Amino acid sequence: MDKNSVFVAMGNQKGGAGKSLLSTLFCQYLHEFTELEVLCIDADDLQQGVVNRRRMEEKAGLIEKGMTYPVASYSTEELRGILLEINGQYDIILCDLPGTLSQKGVISVYGAMDVVFIPLDPVSLSDTDSTYIFTQLMLKEIDPWRKKAGIPVAEKRFIFNKIDARTKLFKNDEELTGLMSSMPFETLDTYLPTWNAFKDWKTYSMMYFEDEKRQNRIVKLMKEMYTVVDSYSKLKNS
Repeated sequence: MDKNSVFVAMGNQKGGAGKSLLSTLFCQYLHEFTELEVLCIDADDLQQGVVNRRRMEEKAGLIEKGMTYPVASYSTEELRGILLEINGQYDIILCDLPGTLSQKGVISVYGAMDVVFIPLDPVSLSDTDSTYIFTQLMLKEIDPWRKKAGIPVAEKRFIFNKIDARTKLFKNDEELTGLMSSMPFETLDTYLPTWNAFKDWKTYSMMYFEDEKRQNRIVKLMKEMYTVVDSYSKLKNS
């Protein structure tokens, strides 16, 4: 492969925001619906959500050659160097990063990311407070560093997750759209509702794309995410 990989982060400094779930969904989407080579890296030293899901898939006998994407696990302390080594071996390298900024090496890794997707529950105060701190890191530290190094700043997108219609917190779609437009970075148009199936580690990423109830919304979101990544890939490899 003669081109640079696009480094994609699923990040926030809030645990439980849906980073691992969205990481596996997006990688599975890329594997099933595109011809791109994708690697998913689990860099959450404590939770290991992607690795745990892969182990359950293997135990259940669902992994056959070619059925799904490769998974690797590295600490954030070593990840920056690993990315330099494997750059170009895959079209997209997605890193599921920890829900904390204190893990050693994590800020350096964010500095290497070309696209950062930031999932959050917009009605959770703990999510929004933590996300604000995270956005300040990106705006005041990471973006200036990349500019100084002559590297285009990362594309950053919020993904609203766990929107529960039963709570009636948003009277209509216009209210939700208004909140999206007020965020410091762009928010993807498609959000994910609260689905109990997402809480069950015995359901697997590939199965979501076979579930008619969920497929349309999930694929719509994945297409939005892919558009952002593909746009940066063209910029990076122009």
